[in-house]
Amino acid sequence: MSASVAGFDTDNDDDGEQQQQPRETLLQENERVSLDTLPDEIILAVCELLDVPELGALGKTTHRLRTLSTDPLLHKVRLHRAKATLASSLQHRPSLPLLRDAQIYLTRRQHTQRVLSRALLGIRLKHHFLTRPSLPALQERGVVYRCGGIAPALAGKARALERERVKDRLRGWVVERLSFEEAVGCGLALDRAGWEEGRREGVRSIARRLMARWGNDGQGIGKGKTGGSGSGMVCWGRGRVVRYDPPRAMVLGLKRYFEKLAAEGGN
Repeated sequence: MSASVAGFDTDNDDDGEQQQQPRETLLQENERVSLDTLPDEIILAVCELLDVPELGALGKTTHRLRTLSTDPLLHKVRLHRAKATLASSLQHRPSLPLLRDAQIYLTRRQHTQRVLSRALLGIRLKHHFLTRPSLPALQERGVVYRCGGIAPALAGKARALERERVKDRLRGWVVERLSFEEAVGCGLALDRAGWEEGRREGVRSIARRLMARWGNDGQGIGKGKTGGSGSGMVCWGRGRVVRYDPPRAMVLGLKRYFEKLAAEGGN
C-alpha cells in the first residue's frame, strides 16, 4: 500500500514539473504551429471576428485562405452577428432630442442656418482683409515682429531675447548709479570690497572712452591703426603686423660693433 502511494506521489510530482515548464520550451521541442496547419473550423472562427479590410488582406495571402474568407456561410454568420449587435446597441443609443442638442443630428433648418452663417463669416473676413493695414504699418505698431534675417517662427523668441538684453543693460546702468547703502538695501551687495570690485571700470571701457575723446578732439589720426583709405578712423582688433627678424649673426655683429665704439669712447 505504501509503495503504491509513493508511486502515485512520484507521478503527481512529474506532472507538476511538466506543468511548470514554460510554454516556449514546449514549442521548441515540438514543431512550431503555423496558420496553414490549423483546421478550417478554427480559421473560420477567427475570420468571424475580423473586420472587412482585415478579411480582404487575409484572402490575398494564400489560395486556401482566400477560399475560406469568401465562404458564403461565413458571411451569413457575420451578418447575423452584426444584426444581433445592432439590436442590442440601438437600445442604449441616446434619444433624438439629445442628438439635436449636441448638434450631432442636424435638421434641414439647422443645416441651412449653419451654411448661411459660414457664408456671412466669409464675407465679413473678406471685407476686413481688404481694409486691414499694410505689413509695414503693423510692424510700426508692434503687432507683427520684424523678421529681418530670421525665420518668422523665431521672430517672437528673438524679440523676447532682445527685451531681456535691454533689461540687463538697464539693470547694469541702474546698479552703476547706486550707492553702497542702496545696493545693500536692494540685496545687490553684501560687503563694500565686493561692491567696489564690481564697480571698477574695465580696461576695455577706458580704452573706448579714450578713443571717443580723441575722435571728438580731432586727435584720432595716428593714435591707432587706421584704414587704408586714410580717413582717420581708428580700427580696433588684431591687425596683421609685419615684423622684420634679422639673423642672429647680424644681431651679434651689431652688438660687437657698438661695444667696440663704447670701449673706444671710454678710452
